[in-house]
Amino acid sequence: MEAMVSRFRRIGIAGCIAGLLVVAVPQNVPARAAPATQGDPAVGPHARQDAEHASVPLALAPAHGSITPRAQVKAAPSAVAGPSTPSVAASNKLFREVFGFAPYWQLSRNASWNYSLLSTVAYFGLTANNDGTFNTSDSGWTGWNSQALTDTFNRAHAAGDRDVVVIKAFSNATINGIVSSSTARQTLITNTINAIAQRGLDGVNIDFEGSTSSS
Repeated sequence: MEAMVSRFRRIGIAGCIAGLLVVAVPQNVPARAAPATQGDPAVGPHARQDAEHASVPLALAPAHGSITPRAQVKAAPSAVAGPSTPSVAASNKLFREVFGFAPYWQLSRNASWNYSLLSTVAYFGLTANNDGTFNTSDSGWTGWNSQALTDTFNRAHAAGDRDVVVIKAFSNATINGIVSSSTARQTLITNTINAIAQRGLDGVNIDFEGSTSSS
């Protein structure tokens, strides 16, 4: 009887080991193909949107008010900021940069935007020429000089957000003309500084998007 029990015990152990080996043997799983690499689009997203709205007439009243200073808020306890440094947007408990664009074709809707969800509001935008001057005949310039933009900046400042202006160029020739000429670069720098001071802003965002061939 003991011999039979011992035999069954050995058979059971052997069966368990065999089962474990079956489980442990890796199965041949076909490898997944690597995702196809996507190249840069022929036209950048902001350039495409700008082109779609460039010819839309704007019914915006000229600016008649001034920009109020940004509300200073104390840093939240858990924010990654120094003891005397305001948080990015501590008034609404934001601990990361949340960048929102205010394009010229949407300025009339500025009263409906929730500025507490943002830390920075960027006006889109002023168009740079290849000599460093601004295009003063396009819709971006109209929006820049509108009361709707003044209201946008004031609402953002009241929420503790930063206000910046986007300097944009979407033509390869224009971008090349600016970056290749020290005179054009300095002209653009000077004009940008003056624009920031004129509107009482907190900074600038440079958006140069050249085009590329799909081939």
